[in-house]
Amino acid sequence: LEVDAPEGWRAHTALEARDGAFLARDYDRLVDCPIEIGPHESHRFEAGGKPHELVVHGSGNLEVERALDDLRRICETEIEFFGNAPFERYLFILHLTHDRGGGLEHADSSALARPKLKFRHEKECRKFLTLVAHEYVHVWNVKRIRPEVLLRYDYTQEVYTRLLWVFEGITSYYDELIPVRAVCYEPRHHFELLCEHIRSERGRPGRLIHSLSESSFDTWIKLYRPSPDASNSQTNYYEKGLLVSFLLDLHLRERSGGKCSLDDVMRHLWSEIHLKGLGVPEDGMSELIASATGVDVTDFLHEHVERAGNLEYEAALATVGLSLGPKKRSEDEDPKSWIGATITTQGDRSILSGVVTGGPAHAGQLMAGDEIVALDGHRVGPDLEDRLKVYRPGERAWWTAFRRDRLVKGSLEFGEDPNPPLEIRPVKASTAAQKKAFTAWTTVKWDEAWAHRKD
Repeated sequence: LEVDAPEGWRAHTALEARDGAFLARDYDRLVDCPIEIGPHESHRFEAGGKPHELVVHGSGNLEVERALDDLRRICETEIEFFGNAPFERYLFILHLTHDRGGGLEHADSSALARPKLKFRHEKECRKFLTLVAHEYVHVWNVKRIRPEVLLRYDYTQEVYTRLLWVFEGITSYYDELIPVRAVCYEPRHHFELLCEHIRSERGRPGRLIHSLSESSFDTWIKLYRPSPDASNSQTNYYEKGLLVSFLLDLHLRERSGGKCSLDDVMRHLWSEIHLKGLGVPEDGMSELIASATGVDVTDFLHEHVERAGNLEYEAALATVGLSLGPKKRSEDEDPKSWIGATITTQGDRSILSGVVTGGPAHAGQLMAGDEIVALDGHRVGPDLEDRLKVYRPGERAWWTAFRRDRLVKGSLEFGEDPNPPLEIRPVKASTAAQKKAFTAWTTVKWDEAWAHRKD
């Protein structure tokens, strides 16, 4: 592949450079390597004895030196986790965008996007680090460890697997834990993210009817083709997969007496599946986990992966000296009203983009797609979210909306959110065994993890 770039521009790619061109050993390799061409900033660092490069497109408030230090820590932690770096060099391509983010993994590179002005906010910085950690875990888990059905790519048709919860869910679990182990942020920050996921999953009625394995299998027809009713009819193999992976990790640690964990499962998949040229069979995770840890998880996977339903966290958290509960409200903070709907602003209009089954909006006969134009006889524009804040749980409001081109009316009674913000806290009477298990899991000593708390 030859790139005829304008003067002053460079082509950045993981493809091998040879004689002024780039070489790909086959078609799979060619399409797996994105190519960034332009007068970009380029920053190099080393991790695990291998050269890495960060190429940045766009401008913003990214603190490059801090980012490079965090990237190096994350990369070194993951290389040490798996035992080797299966590439000669690695390329991060980062696009600084107006307001969008995301990422895509490749065998020895990744394409990342983050809002350009959100790097000064610590929480947003942590989200950037989880994005980096996620795509880098994919070097091993997805790009090399794969389901059997994806060992050979077929570009002519969709390929279905029930194992995406393993490949994206487990990766999502580690993308928030790895930065703790890499000392990029503290365990409490990991727990904040975990609580957000737990709350999000609990707020999705589809979790009760759509299993994790079904979510994996349905990705072609559901996840990337969302409908307004998606939260009522589907679960998500990324988020629920993360939560089940978290529960599985603590389950393995507790059942093995602290001798084994999900870490051992991932290293087993690397050495006994990928390095032997194999793929993960569709029904093979239970046997592979047992081989790696000696723990029979047949019933666990049946309950958490094959069946739809709620997830329970308290017993698992107790094994590492933690508890889960509602975040404490300040004494002067009033309970917030809740209607059970997602609101989207389109210009000067407020539209319900989703309505939760069984919530106040649903009970009040509102539907996804309704444009709310008045509350209690007063016009509503793009300010619906603020207007709803003046109501208290138990109060009633009359609404007027356009449903397509038809004017409809009704009333709803405000409720109190049944799924309030959560907090993971240390158990005050934690035992030495629980503290030891906590440190083995996070690699952070118990007293150091909770030094910030005054209670």
